Amino acid sequence: MNLRRLIGREILHRKLSFGLAVATIATSVAGLVAVVALLGAHDLRTSEMLMRMNIETSAMEEKFTKEMKVYEDSVRKTMKGLGFNIFIFPEGQELGEVY
Repeated sequence: MNLRRLIGREILHRKLSFGLAVATIATSVAGLVAVVALLGAHDLRTSEMLMRMNIETSAMEEKFTKEMKVYEDSVRKTMKGLGFNIFIFPEGQELGEVY
C-alpha cells in the first residue's frame, strides 16, 4: 500500500472526524482572514483620524501663538502706561548681555 491510498482509506473510514477537522481548519482560517481585514481597516481609519487631529492641532497652535502675541503686546503696553517698565535681573548678571 502506498501512502496516498492509506490516507484515502483512512478518510473514508472516519468521514465525520475528517469533516469536522476540515471544518475546524476552514473556520480558523476564515477567522484569521477576517481579523486581518478588520485590523487593516482600523489602521486606515486611525491614520486618517491622526492626520485630521494633527492638522487641527497645528491650527490651534498657530491661533494660540497669535493670541499670545496680542496678549503679550497688550500687557506690555499696559505695564508701560502704568510705569511698570522695570526689569528685574538675577544677581550678578551682566547688563551687557541684555542690552
